[in-house]
Amino acid sequence: TVMMVSDHGAGPLKSSFFLNNWLYKNEYLYCKKDLAEVMKFKEPSRIWQGITKSAKAILPNAVLNSIKLSRRRAAPQLEINHFSSSIDWKRTSAFSEGVAGGIYINTDVVKPDRYEEVTGRLIKELSDLKNDSGELVIQHIYRRGDIYWGEEVNNAPDLIVTCNPGYQIIAPNEILFFKKKLEDAMFLSHRWSGRHEQYGIFLLKGIGVKKNIEINNARIIDVAPTALYLMDEAVPDYMDGKILETAVEDDYFMNHPASYAENMISQEKAGKALTEEQEKDIAERLKGLGYIE
Repeated sequence: TVMMVSDHGAGPLKSSFFLNNWLYKNEYLYCKKDLAEVMKFKEPSRIWQGITKSAKAILPNAVLNSIKLSRRRAAPQLEINHFSSSIDWKRTSAFSEGVAGGIYINTDVVKPDRYEEVTGRLIKELSDLKNDSGELVIQHIYRRGDIYWGEEVNNAPDLIVTCNPGYQIIAPNEILFFKKKLEDAMFLSHRWSGRHEQYGIFLLKGIGVKKNIEINNARIIDVAPTALYLMDEAVPDYMDGKILETAVEDDYFMNHPASYAENMISQEKAGKALTEEQEKDIAERLKGLGYIE
């Protein structure tokens, strides 16, 4: 049996939306100085440009590539830290952390008796947001309790903003991609032509799998139980998903009833370390996929 799955889809990207700039202009987010000044760190100084030019002339390509990779890895967090330290936390009621569209409410400023009023106003104002062409930008705004549950739900953003097709929220560190004045940086043409979409794919082929059908109402949490079932493995009873029975031939499902277990890890296998050869094989696979170097 062959299974192919992606945790998201892909679609066109025609414009990016700087959510923190919107929060700033609508007086939810305050900075210790003008936001345009805060974001000046994105521009390299003339001295740094001179050093870079000299380094390129004398250093081997291998060294330059290593430096470039290190800077690329460190830059986003440094820029986020710079932006966060520039926020006036004594006045800021709401801020966004990045491309995921999460808005956090600053509960040091917004007391419990104002929480619903502030979040409700944010939902209303963002839902009505249009670009210069009159198109609505925001698809939906969820309260965290609408989509998250569990012990850690209070660590999730208070509001989760999703954009309409063709739009994507950009993080503070992404502003360095653009050479525009900040007052113009609400909607920007992104250097990328595509963005992630919510729905991915799940393709199945093999023994017991129906042919030439489309599965409706499948969820990503259904992938693991379905995969385990088709591998003749027991499905842990604590899993939230379910086996996609509509993808399985009726006779096969009747002759291969699903089994469930409280604990998938046997005492014999628990804590068993990988061999050096297995670890090397995994590392080579990850290198081949581009996850590690």
